[in-house]
Amino acid sequence: MKTNENIIKDQSQLLLATLKSMHDKVPNKAPIRVCVASKYASSNQIEKLYDQGFRIFGENKIQDGIEKISNLQHLADIEWHFIGHLQRNKVKKAIQHFDVIQSVDSISLLEKINSISKELNKKTICYIQINIANDPKKFGFSEHDFVSLNKQLFTFPNVIIKGIMIIVPLSENKEITKNMFKNAYNLYKSAPNLPKASELSMGMSQDYKLAIEEGSTMIRIGRMLFQK
Repeated sequence: MKTNENIIKDQSQLLLATLKSMHDKVPNKAPIRVCVASKYASSNQIEKLYDQGFRIFGENKIQDGIEKISNLQHLADIEWHFIGHLQRNKVKKAIQHFDVIQSVDSISLLEKINSISKELNKKTICYIQINIANDPKKFGFSEHDFVSLNKQLFTFPNVIIKGIMIIVPLSENKEITKNMFKNAYNLYKSAPNLPKASELSMGMSQDYKLAIEEGSTMIRIGRMLFQK
């Protein structure tokens, strides 16, 4: 029976090989960045993936993330992203410990991040979360609000918006998922204030191939790296 270490090694190599083979399907031909969704991973498992060449890790819970960040601070070039729903009372800790906040889902949260960043004398890198399916159970800006508020989103002096983040609902219908990714890509490309080196963070273990084909620049992969 394979150990967790062997599973991680095998799955990570499979992922990297798949990304290499898909290079010609990437619209902009740029390398796809992988954010390892490490919510259920131990610090030891994260370090094994680091040894495989992964550098970006995303956490969903502040306290769990801080513990792993502390345990792995000897990995100098590791990059920590917060990818879960961020409560306003956790903003300061997120800014202090994470390199990027991917899940900015409201103007009020953006205002709070800007205010705390100013207090800490830093600029915080953020992505704007879009609720591309208009799912009432999910967080994020609607497409309409993202467009109508676009100028305002980029007026906060202590926030650097470097991308948008998409979470699509689970669906057995690939065409539905594909169309949501396509809509997200069009929204991303048409946003007038996003910098050239911005990210479109979309696609997870179950749908990352479709996301890449539709223009994702960063995929968030968790489950497939830790299971057979």
